[in-house]
Amino acid sequence: GTISVSNEDALSQIVLKGSQLCEQAENMVSFTAIDSVEEGHETSTGRQLSAMCIKYPVIAQGALIWAKELASNPDFVTTAAYPTLAPCILCLVRIISLHHPLARPAALELSLIFIGHSNSDISHQKMESIKEQCLRLMLLLSAQGLCIEVISAVKDKLRKNGSSELDSALIRYFVSGLLDTVQTPLTVPFCNSFCELLVERQFVDAL
Repeated sequence: GTISVSNEDALSQIVLKGSQLCEQAENMVSFTAIDSVEEGHETSTGRQLSAMCIKYPVIAQGALIWAKELASNPDFVTTAAYPTLAPCILCLVRIISLHHPLARPAALELSLIFIGHSNSDISHQKMESIKEQCLRLMLLLSAQGLCIEVISAVKDKLRKNGSSELDSALIRYFVSGLLDTVQTPLTVPFCNSFCELLVERQFVDAL
């Protein structure tokens, strides 16, 4: 269809506003991401960004691109804001995956990036908490139709990096969550993928 000049200007303003909110969120210690649409200038940066990601797929995709670039920066995990900002970003990604099916593969990719993070200056408990949040996001994506992709991603992650990123506790957490998520009847591709995952050395040792 034809986009009028006024509509083009409105879209430009929406994209600009979304970009500004992402930039503001990046410079914060934390922000609040909520699964609802709120209007008004009185709302916080996180609430405005959440609402725009829900309403506009283009903003949701832009937020995922921003989050991936930020998470892929090796300096990000060493910042003082990481322990509080990372859970906020993952929460925003979860909200995006709920409302925009086409964004789910990118959400899976982003969760894998966060699982790969490591910082000895952050407590083990906090890093485990962030990785558990990543796994919960992956379990949600499994329930949304990406079960085979999630299992394949975890299997590839283990084959590439061993247990350095997913320890035994996290593996058990993932398997328990996956078993709670899936329901019968089970498809042949799922059974094949899940069985292949269970015979990986790290899974055998953990389970």
